[in-house]
Amino acid sequence: MSIPSTCPHNDWLLQLLYGSDLDMLRKVIFKAAQSIELTHKCSHVTSVLLLMLSKPNDSINTLRVKMLVLLDQDEPTRAALCATGPSDLFPTRIPVCPKKASGFFQGLHDELLPRWVKDESVTLGDLIEDARMLYLIA
Repeated sequence: MSIPSTCPHNDWLLQLLYGSDLDMLRKVIFKAAQSIELTHKCSHVTSVLLLMLSKPNDSINTLRVKMLVLLDQDEPTRAALCATGPSDLFPTRIPVCPKKASGFFQGLHDELLPRWVKDESVTLGDLIEDARMLYLIA
């Protein structure tokens, strides 16, 4: 699938939703899980986060869903991904516009993830396609 040209810049979220950089997806998943663990220090949270870490045989859509679920709960990593200064996580990526990020993550939290959790007929592919559409209209 090709990356849509909605603006002259390919920000990090566009790259993660449409691109094929598995290493970048794994880095974001790890960073978000690490941040959540620091915020919620309890053994139950740690055991759940270990399940969320990327596995070698995870498909790209599985990695994207893990990333979205973790970013939904991790404000510090979301903020870092939108920052305009240097970033160890995204040294060569263009940050997402804060207004676009806010609209995207609000829609993800309020609409997409709750529907995916409640409705077993919504597949990983459906969730990713909905997230892509949300990104384009955010």
